[in-house]
Parts: sequence; C-alpha cells; structure tokens
Amino acid sequence: LLTAADSDGVHTRLDRAAVTADYGKWVTLELGRDRLWYGPGRFGSMLITDYARPYDYLKTKLSRGLWTYEGLDTTGLRRADTAFMAHKVEVAHSPTVRFGIAETVVASGGKLPLDYAVAALVPVLPFQVVDHLGKNEDNPVASVYVETDLAKGYQTYVEFLLDDFVVRSRETSRNRTGFLFGSYWHDSEQPDRLNIRLEYARLDPGVYGPRDSNEAYFDL
Repeated sequence: LLTAADSDGVHTRLDRAAVTADYGKWVTLELGRDRLWYGPGRFGSMLITDYARPYDYLKTKLSRGLWTYEGLDTTGLRRADTAFMAHKVEVAHSPTVRFGIAETVVASGGKLPLDYAVAALVPVLPFQVVDHLGKNEDNPVASVYVETDLAKGYQTYVEFLLDDFVVRSRETSRNRTGFLFGSYWHDSEQPDRLNIRLEYARLDPGVYGPRDSNEAYFDL
C-alpha cells in the first residue's frame, strides 16, 4: 500500500500485489498489480520500464527446459480506453548466454482486443502478424536481445528494437529502429561496494510514435 498526503487529505492506493497459481511443472498464472520490466537494460529498457504508474495485469508463464514464454495483458493505464499487451520468449543457451525476443502493442478502442489478448497469453502469433492480418494499424513494437557473462564478474548485453514493420512495397513509411548496449563489471567478492556499469542507447526519430495519439507509449 502507498499512502500520500496533499491539500485534499490523505490518500491510500494499492501499489503492488499478486496472486499466483501453478499448474503442473510448466504453467504459472499470475493476477496482480505492479510495474514490470522487459529487456536486459538496467538504466532503461526499449519496451517496458518500471517508471510507469502501477497497473492491473494478467500474466502467464510457460517454462520447459531452457525455454521460457511469458505473456501479459494489462488494464488500468492512464488512459482508460487503451489496452496494453506484451509477450516474450527467452532461451538460456548456456549458464552464461541468454537470448530473448519480446513484443509489445498498445491498442485503443475502449476494450481489450481479443486477438491481441490471446496472442499475448498463448504463444500463437506475433503481434506484428495479428496487426497485419487484421489491418488494425495499432502500435506494435518488437525487440531482440542477448545477455552474456564473458568472464567472472563481467557481463554485456545488447538489444535491438524495430518499430513499424514495412511489409508492403507501396508503403511510404520506413522501419524505425533502436539500439541498446550495456556492459557491467563488479568485484565478485564485494559486488555492492565496487562495480561499474555503462549503457548506451540510440533511437531513430519517431520510434514509438503511433498513428493514433491514444496508442502512444507515454504510460510505459
């Protein structure tokens, strides 16, 4: 619970809570309220950061061996008529290398879009394909990232983002991209006292920019 006071009095809101249910060894279902983070970045993320206000969400997680799939449907963003969905697949190639592919989409219209919601919670279709087949012209964004532990106490990570796939030759717009690189070193014996982290990010102009102003990523 978060409590704050202003000229109108004292206000209390639920800031973080979750209920989790496990179904067998592979499936986890979670219902809650929180601020979530996607991607390898520590100072910033290409897709979802925890800087947003808390939102209600339904999350599924499927784990099988080295593979993990996570889907997310949310409500309670700043604009009540906007829905936000995300999903990601991560593969632990080895104890020192992890690959990930993630997607997010912001859609307006006053209700949770069933096609995106299903694609988020069950690994069926990428949002880009759903948007293209349905000609929804919503605002999906995708990223690919890699994290590696090159040596004891030294980690690097890279993330590449692609916004608005251009799939028709007659389209006048172009793909807009982003790039993030990070490097982290710490003393393995005293990681909290001695560590260095460097992070560089670059975004093309117009990244995250929607056709509909209600589908912007400002809340995230």
